[in-house]
Amino acid sequence: MIALVLSYDVQIEVVFYRTFFL
Repeated sequence: MIALVLSYDVQIEVVFYRTFFL
């Protein structure tokens, strides 16, 4: 379950990074 939460958090961070860099 913890891995699932971490995976979701990573996806959100990636979206944030792409939004800021693009």
